[in-house]
Amino acid sequence: MASELCTACAGISLSALCHDGYQHLPNAQAIFESALTCELCNVIRLGIHQNIVEEGEAPKREENLLHQINPEPIVLYGFSSEPPLESGVGLDNTSTNPKSTGPLKLVRVDAHIPIGDDVDIINLSVFAAPGSAARQSQNVLGRALLHDAASPEAFGLIGDWFQTCLTGHAACRVLFSSPGNSASEDVSPLLPTRVLDVGPPGGSQEPRLYVSNGTRASYVALSHCWGKHQILTTRTDNIQEHCRTISSSSLSKTFQDAVIITQRLGLRYVWIDSLCIVQDDAEDWRRESVKMGRIYQDAAITIAATGAKDGTVGCFIPRPLPPKQVALPYRVNEGPTPDEYIYITLFPNREVTSLESLEAAPLGGRAWITQEWMLSRRTIHYTPARMIWTCRTVLECEDGGSEAQMDEQMLLVSVKRYKDNKGKPQGELVPSDWEDMVGFFADWCELVSTYTSRDLTYESDKPAAIIGLAREIEQGIGEVYSAGIYYPSPPTGETTDELMTVQHRFLLLQLSWFGKSGLTRPPVLQKQPSWSWLSTTGAVRFHAPSQTAKPLARSIQIVEQKLSAAADSQLSAPVHLSLEARVKILDTANCRFTASFIGLHTKPPSVVQIFNFHSRSTFTTRAANIPYKLFYIEDLDSNALGWVSFDLCVLPGVDLHIVRLSSNHIDGTFDGFNVMFLAACDSKADQQGPRKFTRLGMGEILSSEWYDAVELEEIVVL
Repeated sequence: MASELCTACAGISLSALCHDGYQHLPNAQAIFESALTCELCNVIRLGIHQNIVEEGEAPKREENLLHQINPEPIVLYGFSSEPPLESGVGLDNTSTNPKSTGPLKLVRVDAHIPIGDDVDIINLSVFAAPGSAARQSQNVLGRALLHDAASPEAFGLIGDWFQTCLTGHAACRVLFSSPGNSASEDVSPLLPTRVLDVGPPGGSQEPRLYVSNGTRASYVALSHCWGKHQILTTRTDNIQEHCRTISSSSLSKTFQDAVIITQRLGLRYVWIDSLCIVQDDAEDWRRESVKMGRIYQDAAITIAATGAKDGTVGCFIPRPLPPKQVALPYRVNEGPTPDEYIYITLFPNREVTSLESLEAAPLGGRAWITQEWMLSRRTIHYTPARMIWTCRTVLECEDGGSEAQMDEQMLLVSVKRYKDNKGKPQGELVPSDWEDMVGFFADWCELVSTYTSRDLTYESDKPAAIIGLAREIEQGIGEVYSAGIYYPSPPTGETTDELMTVQHRFLLLQLSWFGKSGLTRPPVLQKQPSWSWLSTTGAVRFHAPSQTAKPLARSIQIVEQKLSAAADSQLSAPVHLSLEARVKILDTANCRFTASFIGLHTKPPSVVQIFNFHSRSTFTTRAANIPYKLFYIEDLDSNALGWVSFDLCVLPGVDLHIVRLSSNHIDGTFDGFNVMFLAACDSKADQQGPRKFTRLGMGEILSSEWYDAVELEEIVVL
């Protein structure tokens, strides 16, 4: 039976929603009065109040809201489910035209409310009953949100997702280390060194720590926030006890829920970092932490307690009472289908997109999840509002919505393209192939930007929390990873000038990073080279013009000091950067610095002034407004020389040596040098061999003649 509806709501058609939008009330200010008698208008009204509260504002009286809402139409827009990418990650895919003929696949409706100079978007869930005309025609694919993530219906849905992926998604068996192949899962993987044995499905035994000793079996991995509450850990004084039994009551809520999920999936083993790594044994932690990438990659499925800030919250987060469901006549075009209805309700919280909701969740801000989520073949996310399934073929939500894969997973596409192009004879590579190879490094830099924007409890974990993913990619592209960047593996044949130039572009792009926000260099990262973003804490970005710049530095090499076989060179080997380049000391007596956050000459700089200090390439690549707290450089006659982003956001009290790395060009015209600012380690007289420096920051020098009187020299950056 249809709900009580106003004329505007009763006239809603699916085709209008999915194509051009459906014009609802002609005057949005009428929504509060209409809500008194129309159930769908009342749902929209509740959504307005919900958004106000979730945006951190105090609840407002409706008479006050009326003054903020514009007397313009409310428009409803339908959103269709994204089809799974049949070819999966690692292959090129194109999205379907949303206006193409065929089923509408509606899963969500957004109500746009005109408020001030913007619109307030109310997210509405749309679903149909199983077996209904709307469902069978696939015009409505939305599902009603479940009341309980631990319900039989919830586990049935997860089981369907899991089996569909196992049997039908070849792309989800592709590994970063071998991106051109689909690895079989017919043979069970080697278990990690230790796993939690939760017993056979349906059993009642207490869990215990199991030392695998080369056993093969399918297993689950857990991705979770430790948080501030103390959780159970394995230590040298309790490992023997844990191998006998672990009382379920001693486990955190998150761990207890992970045990239940593992059993309900028909699996016996789950890997949990705090229990499977001996936390007070530094050698065990070092040895096991570098295996984490492979642990998540080999897991049959990863359970992500995405909505839990700590172990007390768990996966099965209590959900609020579901909002009222409004029955709407099922109407595709003009007339309704007799006795057929679809249902609309308000999401229990404001959802922008599933991807954004994952990134905004407590677990989404944790740096370790970068490799955990990327390397996992398939993940079930538990959030406060709904479950979200992700794999390398599709992202699908409990409510029926699906989206393209996470942006981070698309790095696998770049890895495959790089490997394919590297396998070609150099003489067969065309310019587009070289650009595809540069594209991998641009995508890697984007991933680094994402990784560094996430939090680490321990600053010392920064190299370890990405090493698993970095090693898998290292195998995939056939290059060498060290200190946060990839550099060419030793050539097996003749190296052409073109290849050398492109390889230098690879390296210089990765060296051109700056702080998106304030950076620090903590003592625990002092073993990392100063030219690497791994030596800092804080979010970094990469200077976009460097992707297309002409390399000017020569003989660029990453030189690693060999350590004993027992040490992990990826985490602790001393590394330095060697190159031939022109280095010029900045005569600070004949120039001045002005911080962008103070303003040129103590006044806010105009747009014209800012343009004078940046290359045009910086603006065409939309990079100009990203560097944090720039210092502008000008001579005493107020002529712009360029800009610098110091890593620590302060003007160093040392001589500034500026090394020329590459040059930008627009339409064949010089457009500035990309440079690195350095501090000398010792005076030249005290040094033997090449001069040694440490990095202070990066920037641009705009004068094409600035280095004319400077000779090339070999230098080392530590």
